[in-house]
Amino acid sequence: MRETFLAAVLWLLLTSSAPMAAADEPQDAGPVTATYGALFFGGNRMHSPYVLSYVSGRLCVNGFALPQTKLHPASARRKTRRELEEESFAQRAADRCDSLRAVGASIETMRATVASMCRSSSLLDSFRVRARAVDMFFRSGSRVPIGLWEAVHTPPPRVTRAEMLSAELHQLRTLLDSGSTMFVLRDGVRITAHEDPDKMVSRALAGQVDSKLQRQLRHPLKLERLK
Repeated sequence: MRETFLAAVLWLLLTSSAPMAAADEPQDAGPVTATYGALFFGGNRMHSPYVLSYVSGRLCVNGFALPQTKLHPASARRKTRRELEEESFAQRAADRCDSLRAVGASIETMRATVASMCRSSSLLDSFRVRARAVDMFFRSGSRVPIGLWEAVHTPPPRVTRAEMLSAELHQLRTLLDSGSTMFVLRDGVRITAHEDPDKMVSRALAGQVDSKLQRQLRHPLKLERLK
């Protein structure tokens, strides 16, 4: 029953997969307002209408945001000499492709150049040539693909962080106004289902949906007012 439910009506959207913005790029978007649906924010049932916005990169509902997770930086492992040599070689191959691409070289030329570099390197155990990449297999066991593509004479317009956030807010509004029940969890997971919210909550509390959702419904997070 759980697998059928998840396959039919459950979407997990990980915001951490979104492209990172430049440090000086605006992190605000919205607001947009959704009138329908049911929205649970960190286990708290919010009241409609739902005013959705981004403030300093944080999703807000009716002016409230989820508490920020404190990150503890992990101690960096010191790289071995071989690892540094492998990284340097792969970077040289990528830089060579960039130089060839800048003068309008074909993919065939880039492919042949990288393959020649691989044949002459003692760092590699083997390499594999594909249509759009050359895969390097180092003696340490690591694999590094070098992508191959021709120069784009008319680059696509850059999408700003603010535009991405705005598009996300409009998507959330569309889902809510279609009558969806939505749960936004602290770790960035969003669960959306076309099901009665009370029935959905009962299923979640019974452990039939997602363990993280069950915990946050039992112990709602204390929201932070941002605006």
